[in-house]
Amino acid sequence: MLKKLISLCAAAALAISCAGCTKTETAVTSSVSKPSVTIKIAYNSSKYGDAWIQSAANDFKKFNNEVSVQLAGDSQLDSKVGYSLLAGSQDADIVFVSKTNWQLWAKSGYMTNLGALYSAATAGGETFSSKVRSDMLGACKYSGAYYIAPWGDGVTGLIYNKKLFEKNNWSVPTTVKQLIQLIDVIKSAHYTPFSWSGQDDGCWDDIVNDWWIQYEGADSIAQYLKLGSPEVYKQTGRVKALKAFQGVAANPLNSVSNPTGIDAKKAADSFYSGNVAMMPGGYLSMLETKYKAPSGFSMAMMKLPTVVDSKQTDLSATLAGGFAFIPSTSKNKDMAEKFLLFLASDDELAAFTQKTGCPAPYNYDPTTVKSLDTLAQSEAELWYAAKKYYMYSDNPKYYNDYLDWPGTGSPLMRIFLGTLTPQQAVDQNYEYAKANWSTSK
Repeated sequence: MLKKLISLCAAAALAISCAGCTKTETAVTSSVSKPSVTIKIAYNSSKYGDAWIQSAANDFKKFNNEVSVQLAGDSQLDSKVGYSLLAGSQDADIVFVSKTNWQLWAKSGYMTNLGALYSAATAGGETFSSKVRSDMLGACKYSGAYYIAPWGDGVTGLIYNKKLFEKNNWSVPTTVKQLIQLIDVIKSAHYTPFSWSGQDDGCWDDIVNDWWIQYEGADSIAQYLKLGSPEVYKQTGRVKALKAFQGVAANPLNSVSNPTGIDAKKAADSFYSGNVAMMPGGYLSMLETKYKAPSGFSMAMMKLPTVVDSKQTDLSATLAGGFAFIPSTSKNKDMAEKFLLFLASDDELAAFTQKTGCPAPYNYDPTTVKSLDTLAQSEAELWYAAKKYYMYSDNPKYYNDYLDWPGTGSPLMRIFLGTLTPQQAVDQNYEYAKANWSTSK
């Protein structure tokens, strides 16, 4: 799933204003002998729930009776962790988060260099670095050193109501043109094409990003991420992707009423009503641990329909679903690294997928995991077949100043509301980058 990255200052502001967030703490200890080491693990519980980490902690204990694992789940950890690092109050040995500008933390000395972890051997005998997907490795480095370990991953597509498609004999579209034609067919049958939340980060962002990189191709996107000049913000694929979004989503009749006014749960509830055909993929699957489908509801993820003249239709862009790091203040770094190494075993990767419904960016086959529902199985199959492209740049300008929409942020909701055209969005973005290029870091 592309997401907003949070700088240290922004994280501090969010943490101060945070209220009503949920936090759970559990301890996993040995019943055989008294533990002599306690590792503390803080994790974003809103991302993949709690079951996966509780299971992993219990499994880890079976092989390490001297260890006690203290878990602290917090649904708002992403917005708090930067502040706790800055204040020196982060006492966890491992932190699982996402949506953060972690490169600044590494630069500031708040993160442990994980070079030893990446050279260590996993349970299967291969090194940790060879267990991580090769196309993900670069995204784990800052200034040539490893600082993060991948957590979860996903693939972009459209989630659809299988029974509704079968009942009406609707074919799964493979192109945006076919998708737009299907939308008209769905409306003529008195169903709603889409349910989605305009309040949910990344709802359509990942889809638009996939259309963009598929149209441009991997080589062109690699040049973009080098940020050699502001000219990279003029890529044709950006306009093509925004126009595809406009054609699919901008018509209010194509979606449930007032999508910008409902949250992700209400969007999911509308989809589960049975009168909605599709949802933007890449985020509902992440929420499955919180918003379960009703009994008998069957859904799956279709491969993202492609934009005409796309150079590489098998590409799927992602920032990955999250990552783990060891704070430099950790008192048990060796055991923390041992835990991360343990998570990279085939059994633990399969357990993660089984309990979350999501793949992880490691070399394993999630399609063979047992007891997956139809959505998780279809996502695993798409993820396994896709050529992944992790949107990572080692240019400080990218994370410090620009990202993908440096001017005023993602333009999608303004395009949806009709206050901005795709070409205007790209032009404004380019003009901002051009005007500020010489003054940025």
